[in-house]
Amino acid sequence: MLRLEQQTQSKIREFVIGILLGISMCNKTRSEILGEDFWLQWSEGLTINLVEDDDGDWQCAVYRVEYNTVVDTEWHTIKLTED
Repeated sequence: MLRLEQQTQSKIREFVIGILLGISMCNKTRSEILGEDFWLQWSEGLTINLVEDDDGDWQCAVYRVEYNTVVDTEWHTIKLTED
């Protein structure tokens, strides 16, 4: 499992929530804008994957990048909602 500092997790969470809230201001759905599986580069060593699950909720996972390749065995899930 990938370990991220709390500050990095908070920054990524706020950024992703900002993207999702911004899309909600448009006349399109998040899926229409992002598709069901959206990737973006956070830094040289981290990439973010946003995925719409079967319930229509969005999940966020952060993966380590090594030599320009996503290491899919090491990730960290960031909760986007408060339970």
